Amino acid sequence: MSEELLEKQETAEEAVEQENVVVPETEEENSEEKGKRSLWIVVPIIVAVVVAVGALAVMGLRAMGVINPYEKDYIDVTGRTAADIAKEKNYKYEKFLKEYGLPDDMPKSTSERAVFYNIPVKKYVEKTPGIESFEQLKADMGWDDTITEDTTMGEALDVTKLSYYVGEEQLERFKALYGLSDEVTGDTLYGEVRNIVDTKEQEFYQAELAQAQAEAEAQAQATATAMPTATPVVAQ
Repeated sequence: MSEELLEKQETAEEAVEQENVVVPETEEENSEEKGKRSLWIVVPIIVAVVVAVGALAVMGLRAMGVINPYEKDYIDVTGRTAADIAKEKNYKYEKFLKEYGLPDDMPKSTSERAVFYNIPVKKYVEKTPGIESFEQLKADMGWDDTITEDTTMGEALDVTKLSYYVGEEQLERFKALYGLSDEVTGDTLYGEVRNIVDTKEQEFYQAELAQAQAEAEAQAQATATAMPTATPVVAQ
């Protein structure tokens, strides 16, 4: 091999060796890379812990009655509670829940409207005059077989078309009464407008209370004005 070729070969080998040399990482680069790797491990752990703590907190709040799972997104129309209704009907609270098929752990503070929405369909049929059977109600409301006697009234009504809920002939009047838009049709499900309707019901209820209070005050004032006053007796 010529001297010139030998020099070229050695030069090529040196170049290859230089390409294959592993440059040791500096301490700073090592620390940064380890930090990145640690971050990918720690972040999911933190997220999992936060989720677990959040779930436990919700469970604890439910147990203390702070979060009521039976209220869902229902509107409190009257301000009356499950305890108020039980007292009005002269039931002990536990008996009231059993009588209407309500959950044993339903808080006494549950709103009246939420109580109604949590009543099973079979209990609604049993307690409502004029409804002969579940099958009759099912046909009247246009329910399919996904609705059973154990379905709550809230769940059942939410999937009821307005054409069945109010009737086609009353639909326009219903829309005007509750301020529903022209987009609402007979095929609209009650659940889509439920909270609009219940918010309006809340307004109606408050107006009725205010009127009743005003009438009571006016009656009391009239009675006080009409009462005869004693005539003082002058000594002779």
